[in-house]
Amino acid sequence: MSMEASAADTRSLPRINLDEPRYDQSTYSGRAKHFFITTNPLNLLKTGAELEKAKELVQAYRYVLLSRIF
Repeated sequence: MSMEASAADTRSLPRINLDEPRYDQSTYSGRAKHFFITTNPLNLLKTGAELEKAKELVQAYRYVLLSRIF
């Protein structure tokens, strides 16, 4: 798959907002869903380097979003 085709495919995907929860935080079920989505017990099995790499990926995504705005 070429870079152009890959970029075209991502344009049709919904944008991810990392700063707001997906679920209504004013309800118990919304808070519970948010907790279970954001808390992953499998992270206990990851090394510090793997977790750092994931953190860098999220920061890079935010940087790209901000660079498009400004």
